[in-house]
Amino acid sequence: GALLHDIGKGYPGDHTEAGLELVDGICSRMGFPPADVDVIRALIEHHLLLSETATRRDLSDPRTAANVAEAVGDLTTLELLEALTIADSKATGPAAWSSWKATLIEELVHTVSLVLRGEQRPAEATPLDSRFGHLVDQVQAGGGVLIEHQSVGDFEMLRIASADRRGLFSLIAGTLAFHGLDVVGADAFTGADGTAVDEFRILRTNGVQPNWSKFAHDLRGVLKGDVDIDARLEQRIKSQGRARRALAAAPPRFEVIISNDASDSTTMIDVRVPDAPATLYRLSHALAEDGYDIRSAKVATLGHEVVDVFYVQGPAGKLPSGEHQQVRERLKAALA
Repeated sequence: GALLHDIGKGYPGDHTEAGLELVDGICSRMGFPPADVDVIRALIEHHLLLSETATRRDLSDPRTAANVAEAVGDLTTLELLEALTIADSKATGPAAWSSWKATLIEELVHTVSLVLRGEQRPAEATPLDSRFGHLVDQVQAGGGVLIEHQSVGDFEMLRIASADRRGLFSLIAGTLAFHGLDVVGADAFTGADGTAVDEFRILRTNGVQPNWSKFAHDLRGVLKGDVDIDARLEQRIKSQGRARRALAAAPPRFEVIISNDASDSTTMIDVRVPDAPATLYRLSHALAEDGYDIRSAKVATLGHEVVDVFYVQGPAGKLPSGEHQQVRERLKAALA
């Protein structure tokens, strides 16, 4: 599996599908028995599954683990996929593997293994309780907007807790954008009591820490309606622009995938677009303007592309399938 998982690269079309077409003939010539061929085919077919799911899906949603378990089928294949994912990521380069990604993969594999064993997932503390309990407690005690940051390697971890409100995530994203802060990862959590915690992973530019005091001041102004995000963004883009990332060999994609099958309670909106200033803000703002509530979010920057995944609800819960095309067009228009 490690040798053949990318065998389809260089052929027309999707390299995974091309690999699956090639593998039977290759394995037959190499003398593998049918059972081993089935395992190798599974590793080729799903070699990106753990990595993409861990970084682009809500791991706290039980449906995520159930979907992966259905695709993988058994514990042996899951263990082999975990080993392949780690080896493949590390071989790709330092940008493809980090302690953050390792933690996500470990969590995903654990929850999927429980499903495959037929064991009940324990009623564990939610991320708000287990990771952000101190922030939640302060918000519930009347603390207003709470901001904390932490240096982790080449990144700054920013956490903002407050009572939830429509558009909160987009307002934070917009403030980060006009401060020129480069978001390469984000998670949004909303508790049953209405407390929201948004966590952003920010790339530290040239080793310089952001001016958090100024950011906090501007964010509070934005939340009060005293600061115009769009005007500040336009001013920044005109005066400074933004350094472009290195171009990749493949052209960037522009796609919007909407599914009601990724979660039991929310609609997943997966947006993959060329990297550009304020992409996260423009997408999340468009969703908020249309009345959709972002219950959680995953953000990843992949070289020249960004992948923003939102788990949203409308007034009646999941978005009706009849609205999906309208949402696609709305999001594409927001980035035009």
